[in-house]
Amino acid sequence: MQNVIAEIGKNFITTREEQSQEVLLENAKKLIDSAKECGAKVVKFQIHGDDEIHPQANLISPHFSVDRLSWVSRCSLPASWWSQVKDYCTEVRLEFLATPMSRGAAELLDDLGVDRWKIGSADITDFVLLDYIRDSGKPVIFSTGMSMLSEIKNAYDYLSEKVEDITILHCVSQYPCKLEDLNLATIPFLKEKFPDAKIGFSSHCLDTKGILIAATLGIEVVEAHFTLDRNAFGPDHKVSLLPEEMKSLLNMLNANFIMPGYIGNESCFGIKTKFIQEEEMQYRKVFKKRLFASRDIKIGEMWERDMLYAMRAESGRDVGLYKTIVGTFTTKDYKQYETIS
Repeated sequence: MQNVIAEIGKNFITTREEQSQEVLLENAKKLIDSAKECGAKVVKFQIHGDDEIHPQANLISPHFSVDRLSWVSRCSLPASWWSQVKDYCTEVRLEFLATPMSRGAAELLDDLGVDRWKIGSADITDFVLLDYIRDSGKPVIFSTGMSMLSEIKNAYDYLSEKVEDITILHCVSQYPCKLEDLNLATIPFLKEKFPDAKIGFSSHCLDTKGILIAATLGIEVVEAHFTLDRNAFGPDHKVSLLPEEMKSLLNMLNANFIMPGYIGNESCFGIKTKFIQEEEMQYRKVFKKRLFASRDIKIGEMWERDMLYAMRAESGRDVGLYKTIVGTFTTKDYKQYETIS
């Protein structure tokens, strides 16, 4: 299997103390080099923007006890830094892929130039972001952790109006995810529900047996987090594969390794449906977005796309409202960052 994504994410951040951009770049290069040595063809990062989290939000993730606003601010690196990362990937002949966490991040990524997009689980209901991405017509991969089937369908239908090549990744938003909670039967379920899409698997599980069983089910894309040190500071190191684990996994996938004795009754197979697991609900509260004004707005102005932000916040209007109000006229004044009523 060639389409294996080594998810570096933000694992180039390794200490609680701030690190210089030069150190972060060297860390990123070491991860890229290691992924290359393991046999990966694609490395993926996560890009943040200042339009991702409401400036008055008070959000703490269950899996990383650091204020999300300060964490995202720390992770919001300039375009010049990301350009060096992308150039290095090109130099070592790896595909540079990244998840934009907001429309602003997608604009940065678009300027860098990418061949395809990746949308994270929490953002498949962010129609501000989806609208920007689908206009490019480029292939899209999106994950489905902490999401209902109706949300997956809404995202797929909206994207497919302008995008032909869409990949849907089964995912369970637990960090780390236990093997018995993977519910891999969702993979054939998604194949039946979305016959025109490619189906893959994004894993937060440290036991690679789940990925191998998923491969047996006929997935086309695998995504797995990758680190050099599982004890480093940050939210994702602890759910990431180490180089020796990634190399072993890639060797087995490329050899079309089949799990011996697999007959579909493994504990990780679960039930053939898509549902939000109880532990995932706590992440929805932190990561789902709401709709806000991107600037001061006067009554009677026509709503245009760039007048709206989708931001993580404790409360506010559902981002789905975006699809219905763009092109209509405002009925009141708004201050920047005010929730849309």
